[in-house]
Amino acid sequence: MTEDAARAARRWHEDGLTELVAGCASGLAGAIVLVAASTSSGLDLATALVIGLVAALVVGWAGNRLAGMARRRYVYPRVDNVAPRPRFPESRGSALATSGVMAFLVIAMFVAPPAPTSLPWTPALQGLLLGVFLRYLGRTLKVTRFSALALFSAVVGGAGSLSGVGQTVGNGAYFGLVGLALALSGLLTLRRYFASTHLP
Repeated sequence: MTEDAARAARRWHEDGLTELVAGCASGLAGAIVLVAASTSSGLDLATALVIGLVAALVVGWAGNRLAGMARRRYVYPRVDNVAPRPRFPESRGSALATSGVMAFLVIAMFVAPPAPTSLPWTPALQGLLLGVFLRYLGRTLKVTRFSALALFSAVVGGAGSLSGVGQTVGNGAYFGLVGLALALSGLLTLRRYFASTHLP
């Protein structure tokens, strides 16, 4: 790995390509699950999730290859021409909001029917798990958008479970909406990155 590539790898969160790829993969998985729920395909949730996961892995693999090519051509040459963005600590209000939503979901899963191990709660569990991971990234890297995405993931996951739309629709909507949010975040970050840098 060249020095430019190593520097870009350490600052992977500045160009938004990783979020863009992850968002497209998640959105595809959500679309497959929703199609299975809205048609007479006869697919159950488990089968739809497996198909969606395989499709997401293929898209993720291909997307990462394309992102690597794009980084080598457009990002690595710009690394020396842009200073690292200032990192801002997570605001207390954002931290309290994210923690509050996550705590509410945990309490709801143990108080409201059905039991927390049943499938209708899987969107909430997925929202919590991804939310915790994104919140960790946000705090570690001091990148505000990851903390915002963590809150969004928790809210969408909780809504998918508590809205009563059903397990298949809830899971599909969660993957689709979170994928859309990740892709939009990646696109806006990439646009801002290109606007603030230049090729040598």
